[in-house]
Amino acid sequence: MRTKSSLWHFVSLPSLRFQIAFFGLVGSLLSIAHSASALEVARVFVFPVGNEWKAPGEGNEYVVIGGYCVWDAAQGGYHTGVDLSNGQEGGAVKAIAVGDVVRKTTGYSGGWGNSIVIRHLLPNGEYWCSRYAHLQDNSITVNVGDLVQIGQTIGLVGSTGLSSQPHLHLQITEGPEDPAYIPNAPCAMYGYPDPLKFIRDRLAAPLATEPSTWGHVKSLYRQ
Repeated sequence: MRTKSSLWHFVSLPSLRFQIAFFGLVGSLLSIAHSASALEVARVFVFPVGNEWKAPGEGNEYVVIGGYCVWDAAQGGYHTGVDLSNGQEGGAVKAIAVGDVVRKTTGYSGGWGNSIVIRHLLPNGEYWCSRYAHLQDNSITVNVGDLVQIGQTIGLVGSTGLSSQPHLHLQITEGPEDPAYIPNAPCAMYGYPDPLKFIRDRLAAPLATEPSTWGHVKSLYRQ
């Protein structure tokens, strides 16, 4: 026969555990929602290396050494981004737009090497992510949860992970997190757009309403 005390424990303990789990889940969801709501809208983008207002190979010392969505036999999938290089390590890698850091890897990390993923909120309410991979050891200056500004240095060009020469792998993915998935079909089908075109399409967007000087646009979005 259960005593009143043992019966109380029998009934209330699972209820207490449920409440702890429930409110823990609610707290996590509220934290995520708060993080997302705190994001500044990314209205303009820049290129991540070299001259941030000029595309690689078009007045920018960095050039494309690994093309977008070409078949990579070594990985058995399509190249989901672009590889940008000037032949040297140590160049500043900059955030392509305002956002928050949602992922950081170090070491080999499945070939990414040292890498950062930044989430961006676009004016239409969509989330997109940018990944910066193969960064130099001990060069990453941000952590998960940090808010970053457009053009902010987040690391240095390196050759960590699956890399044979100094370069930055840049890729952009649709959604609030980069799935780090290598597709076996054309990249756009899986939400991997051409990153240079993605930036170029948004680089000149403010010029329709603002004075047409890069310096002025740059100052507007770094205030």
